Amino acid sequence: MKTSSLQNLYDLVQDGQSSTFVNKTGDEYLVYINTYFLMDPDGEEGDYIEVYMLGFDCKQVNPDKRRIFDAKTRKTILSVFETFMQKNPNDAFVYVCDNSDNFARNRRVTFGRWFNEEGGGIIYERFHSSIKFNDSSLYSSLIVKQDNPDKDNFLRAFRFTIKQIMTGASGVEEIEHP
Repeated sequence: MKTSSLQNLYDLVQDGQSSTFVNKTGDEYLVYINTYFLMDPDGEEGDYIEVYMLGFDCKQVNPDKRRIFDAKTRKTILSVFETFMQKNPNDAFVYVCDNSDNFARNRRVTFGRWFNEEGGGIIYERFHSSIKFNDSSLYSSLIVKQDNPDKDNFLRAFRFTIKQIMTGASGVEEIEHP
């Protein structure tokens, strides 16, 4: 991703691997990076491959008001991810879209647009998964540097983990991997 200019970012308050900021409308964002584990398709039962989970959450000052696009919010969120990814170039990153309000697909599309607009597709590849179960869907993505020597292993583990988790879940209708 492009390196963001610091004057185009909101002030970040960092706490370990998470950061918070408040945008111009007063919404408070939490941007976090956690350790996450994918099941190892080549390992013994209980063997895992460590990756990172990227995520962000927004606490709106006025939840009833429709959010307005804010390029500075986008750049601030992506700058946290970009800095971490640059420090960990041979790792993989998982992004799971929250669906508690039935807007998970919208989140995946928005994050994908942000990612592409900031040039992420030049350096990184994104692999998507969507799972339809009951009346809901789960959207996730694996992000890995294009020249990562372990890219195929990360992708196999990502797909294997989703398949294993969802095999035991009731109501699964479809698992899609492009």
